[in-house]
Amino acid sequence: MKRCPGPARRHLNRMRIRSPKLRLALGLPALLLTLMIASHLAHRLAKELEFFPAIPMLPLHSTGASASGRGIPPSFVHQSWKSASLPNRFSVWSASWRRCFPDWQHRLWTDADNADFVRRKFPDFYPTWRSLPTKIERVDSVRYLYLYSMGGLYADLDSECLHPFHHLLANCSVVLGSMSVGSGWTAWRMPSGLVQNSLMYSRPGQQIWLDAIQEVQRIASQRRWSLLTGSYPLEEDRTGPLMLMRLLKRNWASYSGSVCLYRPEFFNPFSWFGSDPACRTLNGMTADELETCRRRYNSSYAIQYHTQVWRHGKSNMARAS
Repeated sequence: MKRCPGPARRHLNRMRIRSPKLRLALGLPALLLTLMIASHLAHRLAKELEFFPAIPMLPLHSTGASASGRGIPPSFVHQSWKSASLPNRFSVWSASWRRCFPDWQHRLWTDADNADFVRRKFPDFYPTWRSLPTKIERVDSVRYLYLYSMGGLYADLDSECLHPFHHLLANCSVVLGSMSVGSGWTAWRMPSGLVQNSLMYSRPGQQIWLDAIQEVQRIASQRRWSLLTGSYPLEEDRTGPLMLMRLLKRNWASYSGSVCLYRPEFFNPFSWFGSDPACRTLNGMTADELETCRRRYNSSYAIQYHTQVWRHGKSNMARAS
């Protein structure tokens, strides 16, 4: 390859930026832009790795009311399914709530009931609710509306009531349970466990449920790509337990006088994190295994079987039929 002739080479040298100050001035905008992008990504990542500080929880069997006293007037037990026809296992578990709360009104909400309820009672929220991308998000959010509008107890259909617990509700405006998250970084993030929306009690008109709906609306209006998962945030983050955890973290000073948080052994004694030799999630247990699991946690007031028929457990629905 021929070298540039001397005059041409001298011309190129004159065109080079020799002043350090000039090079800095020209490179500064690019540096600032890079720092801004890095700062934004770091902030996003920190939000996705959000730490939820320990929340005060009530110890098992320690309450402010007598276990023999009912303590609260009859209310509602809310459950939800796509139709009025329940799979066999869900029907059995649903009946357990009638045994525990025989004087309460039991309401099974179908998909059609839910749509009609939101449209009539919360018309401003209805367009957002209809636009939520998955069915579980609509089911998650409508349960907050049951509790705000009517009060009562919401229980997932894959939960079973083992013992009546009216006394646990007596001195609380809102009751939430939690679930163990095992060990590792998830346990570091959530030292109190993962607050659940699978079993909730409320008196009517509690602010936490309005805050929950406002949070659902906010997230629905600005869906962001997750840096951790390479996808949009999961349903748990948009309408479910992680959304509730954010509300509790943000507003605990105002909620703490009315919200009672119970430890996992009350209502959610085994977790989908890790493994339990007696219990399996995703509707993977036989009838005998279910009985073994139930006996293992018979000291709890309720048990959640984590069938996840809306996601990973859908392929095992035949067991529930």
